Amino acid sequence: MSWRLPFRFALALLLSACAHLLGLYLTDQPAARRNGAAQPMTVTLLHTPSQQSAPAELAPLALASPRPSEAVLPPLPPLSPPSTPPTQAPTGAVAELASPAADQEASWPDWLAVFGQDEDSVFYPANELDVRAAPLTLIEPAMPTDLPSHIQSGRVELELRINEYGIVSDIRVMAADPPGWFDLAAIHSFEQTRWQPAVRQGRFVKSLKRIEVCFGECILSLPATTEPEQAD
Repeated sequence: MSWRLPFRFALALLLSACAHLLGLYLTDQPAARRNGAAQPMTVTLLHTPSQQSAPAELAPLALASPRPSEAVLPPLPPLSPPSTPPTQAPTGAVAELASPAADQEASWPDWLAVFGQDEDSVFYPANELDVRAAPLTLIEPAMPTDLPSHIQSGRVELELRINEYGIVSDIRVMAADPPGWFDLAAIHSFEQTRWQPAVRQGRFVKSLKRIEVCFGECILSLPATTEPEQAD
């Protein structure tokens, strides 16, 4: 039994030393943690942004400045006789009637009287023109073929609206004697005709022209100063 006492004493010393070392280790851990927390950390972020191709810069468009447009009148057709002769001998006479300004003003629509005349839409009467419109071809009214036996002559008064290009844009029957029998024949004589446009203040303008067409043995009701244009 003599050997057990020194063994126990050595074991106690060993356990005491281990406990002491464990205590020192546990005591140093908070300090190490505190020292470790106090040390700053340096973090480097590596970021490589994807390079996107920049949109191509649009080249400025060069716009040509428009030039002020100039009104160009179409060329008038050359004076030429009708391509085909009429099927029957013409028997009508044509004469231009005077168009007083009062009659023209009475025919203007209400909006023209209120807001004033628009020069682009006004058809000027003969007394307001420097040069009146003139036909470029020979006008030959034809006698209607469906007349009853008791009607051998007639008279039709027309109002022509001729634009600045010499084209008849409208024809109105102002009077007829006898009514209804010669209207279409008179209108057909003028609806396809071309005219030299009227002139006012140095430019072509729209114009009104009053025409009296006489069929058969009628007498033109014209002023003494106006000579009718007789058809062959």
